[in-house]
Amino acid sequence: MDRQQFTREFPEIESAFGSDFWSDAPDTHPINHNISRESSEFFDYLSSLVENSPAKKIVSQYKNNLQRESKFNSFLSEMVGFIATERWLCSDPNVLDVEGTSGLPEFECSEFDVEVSRELESTEVDRVRAHLQEQIGDNCFAIVEKRDSYDDYAGGNPEWEKNEDQVQDLLSKLGDVAHSELPLKIETEALRLEIKQADTDDVGYIGVTEPSAITPDRDGKIRRTICQKSNKQRETRSVVVFIDLDLRTVDTVDEVICETIGEPYSFAYPSDVKISPEIKDTDSTWDDYLKEIGAKTGHREAIPPGDEGVFANEEVSSIAGVMVRFYHHDVAYIPNVYTDEIDAKSIFDRLDWGTDTKSLGPSEI
Repeated sequence: MDRQQFTREFPEIESAFGSDFWSDAPDTHPINHNISRESSEFFDYLSSLVENSPAKKIVSQYKNNLQRESKFNSFLSEMVGFIATERWLCSDPNVLDVEGTSGLPEFECSEFDVEVSRELESTEVDRVRAHLQEQIGDNCFAIVEKRDSYDDYAGGNPEWEKNEDQVQDLLSKLGDVAHSELPLKIETEALRLEIKQADTDDVGYIGVTEPSAITPDRDGKIRRTICQKSNKQRETRSVVVFIDLDLRTVDTVDEVICETIGEPYSFAYPSDVKISPEIKDTDSTWDDYLKEIGAKTGHREAIPPGDEGVFANEEVSSIAGVMVRFYHHDVAYIPNVYTDEIDAKSIFDRLDWGTDTKSLGPSEI
C-alpha cells in the first residue's frame, strides 16, 4: 500500500483529506504508520468498515481535519458505532452528524438516538509506543507521566489539538534514540518520559510489563462521557451511548457496571448489608437484572448507599444505556436502571443480552 493506492482504494476517505493532509499528518498517524509498515491487516480492517457503513456521510463531518490522529480515530469509531447500531439496535439508522450540521447525535433510530465516543488510554500511548518500537524495538520499558498542564479530560478541540502538540514536543525532544543510550529521561512542560532497558535489574515502578508499556489512565472517562452525551438529547427522545473503549484497564462488563450502576460490596456480613435507596426505588421490572449483577439481593451482595454509579444522577436520565466495545472487541450493553424519564427497559429487552457479550472484531465487521 502506498499513497496512490490508498487514494484509489479509499476515495470516500481521501476526498475529506484536504490538500495538506500528506504534508501535515505526522508519521504516527494510522494511515502513514501502516503505509510505512506495509500493514495489510489495518487496511483490510479499514476496507471492511467503509464497505459496511455509510462512510462518505460519516466522514463529511471531518472534512479537512483527518490529518489529526484524534479526528481520524473518532471517524473509525463512528463507523464501528454505525455497524453496531445497525446490527443490534435498529435497522437502517439515519446518519445525522454530517457536514453543515452542529450539535446533533451521530445516528437516529425510530425511537431513540445514538451517540458515539472513542475513549483512549491517552493519545501519547500509541504515539510514544510507536516511536520507541521504531527506534529501539521491543527491548525497553517506558512510562509517561502527565503533568498539570496536560489536559487529561480533553473531550474535543482545541484541547485535543493542544494535547497532540504537547506529545509532539516530547517526541521532537526525544528525537532518534538508540538502545545503547538507555536508561534515558526526557521532560517537557507537560510530560515526562522515562525509558529503561528491558534486561535491567532496576526497573523500579515501571515493572515487568508489555514492551514499551505506558501506565494507563483511569480518570473517570466512562462517567464523564455519559454526562457529556446526555446534552445531545433531542426533545424527549432517549439516547444510547456507544463507547469504543480502548482502555486496557477496563476488561469486563462488571467493571463498567461499577461505573454506571454502582459497585456492590466486595465482602460484608449479612447483618451489615445496606441497599442503596436509589436501587430500592428502581422499577420492579429491573429486579431480575439487578439480582443478576449483585445489586439488589439483600443478602451478601448489594450496592450500598453512596456507591451508586453515574446513571443514578438525574442529569443523565435521558440516557437509556451504554453499549461498550472493549479493547478485546467484546461488546456489552448496560442499561440505565434508575431513569423513569424515558423507556430504557424496552431497548434492554429487545437486545435480551443480560450480562452476556457479543463480539465485533475485525473478522466480524
